[in-house]
Amino acid sequence: MGSSDSIVDLVESIKMTRAIHIEFYPIGNFDEKISDKAKLMLFRIIQEQTNNVIKHSGARHLIIELTYEETENNIELSITDDGKGFNPEKVRKKGLGLSNIMSRADLFGGKVTIQTAEGRGCKLRVQVPVERSTGPLAQ
Repeated sequence: MGSSDSIVDLVESIKMTRAIHIEFYPIGNFDEKISDKAKLMLFRIIQEQTNNVIKHSGARHLIIELTYEETENNIELSITDDGKGFNPEKVRKKGLGLSNIMSRADLFGGKVTIQTAEGRGCKLRVQVPVERSTGPLAQ
């Protein structure tokens, strides 16, 4: 089972709870480009952020996009919600969920950016390089 299938299963189980309207858009053929460890890392980040959104944001909509960017040879994960947003400086100091996400991405040479403000929702972006001859992404 590929990472797309796992993410679809997660999305479907959340849809059944009717806690939030959730959509998933896989773009490109990333399943063949990344290691199983990288797939698991991306899946765990999606789980973590989805739980954060459901628990804390009050959002009604959540969009997950997973894209293989061939020109830059990286995978980009984008998780966007229409919730209440937050002050990243306050959350970064005590938010275990976001620090878990950053640590996971960091292990794979990834970069995490968060665009949010109180009352404006949140967009979490994770960019992970695909080809590396050593390290966790190498198969």
